[in-house]
Amino acid sequence: MMHHLLKRQLKKIAYQKDKCSQEQIEKLISLVDQAYIDADDDRKLLENALDVSSKEMQGLYKALETRAKKELEISEKKYERLVENLKGNYFFYTYDTDRVFTYLSDSITDILGYSKEEFLIHHVKYLTDDLINKKAIRYSQKSIAGKTQPPYKISVHHKDGTIRYLEVTEFPIFDDEGRVKEVEGIVRNITEQVKSSTQLQSISENVLREHILNRSSISL
Repeated sequence: MMHHLLKRQLKKIAYQKDKCSQEQIEKLISLVDQAYIDADDDRKLLENALDVSSKEMQGLYKALETRAKKELEISEKKYERLVENLKGNYFFYTYDTDRVFTYLSDSITDILGYSKEEFLIHHVKYLTDDLINKKAIRYSQKSIAGKTQPPYKISVHHKDGTIRYLEVTEFPIFDDEGRVKEVEGIVRNITEQVKSSTQLQSISENVLREHILNRSSISL
């Protein structure tokens, strides 16, 4: 089968089968040579274009990589600041279905004074006798059963002997088969809010008591 390039050149010189003059042969050679020169030029242009394109893509990739690194650094710094700001009021934990802690954040020390090791070993004895702690056990059991619970309150002895009130929010974590594999919790220190609420309630009760006494005195 004749090469397509040669076919085109033969048509240009009006080649007829078995008939080809010297002039036609020279013209054919010239055309073929020029065709290869043009093809070589096209190849070089294409190579140059691909080279420029490759360099542009590399530059774009580097720019995107640099931008991604900067955004990651900014994100990490924001996260670090967030954790730093939260550690005085929040701590985080994870326990398995046997209620054994598998994770506890360092901020436990900022809130309750205990080291992580102390709290992990003795956390049950740090609970006060407040009735709200009995409800907390039921909430934990429901979390292990896979039921999302509303936030609940517990009261705990701080290492310095004072009492801290905490709000607990738990989330059951499921495996690929839909079974609970662990429970994650976020604990917020609400001691000041509870104290303020208690003080407000006490003031309201005193005002009401005085009002009743005053009305009684007027009646007499």
